Amino acid sequence: MSSATKERSLGIAQIIVIIVAVVALFLAWDFGRRIVDTLSLAQAEARTDQQLRDAQDTNVKLKDLKTSINTESWVEKYVRTNWHWTRENETIFVPAATPIPSPTPVPKIPAPATPPPKPFWEEWLDALFGPAP
Repeated sequence: MSSATKERSLGIAQIIVIIVAVVALFLAWDFGRRIVDTLSLAQAEARTDQQLRDAQDTNVKLKDLKTSINTESWVEKYVRTNWHWTRENETIFVPAATPIPSPTPVPKIPAPATPPPKPFWEEWLDALFGPAP
């Protein structure tokens, strides 16, 4: 058999190399996908942990507010400041609202005069050759 008439066929070693390359590419793709999934899960976990800490801080503040609201001193302060309540023989002073001065009129600047519209043939010439200097 001469080398020109010899047909090329894949040998066992070449088939094994192709199979190994395909499997390696699949494993590399799967590994990359898993890394991306792991990173996105870690970011989601960090966001959720931050939301949990924020909710716990809000919960603590609300519990503190609840305990302070139930005291008589807080209730008295609230009704005195917001509802203007007084005790017996007390006089309350509520300052009158200061009048707001009227704004000074601003002179109107006349709008610049618009040039008259160009005839259609001048618009065509401007479109074809550019505006005239």
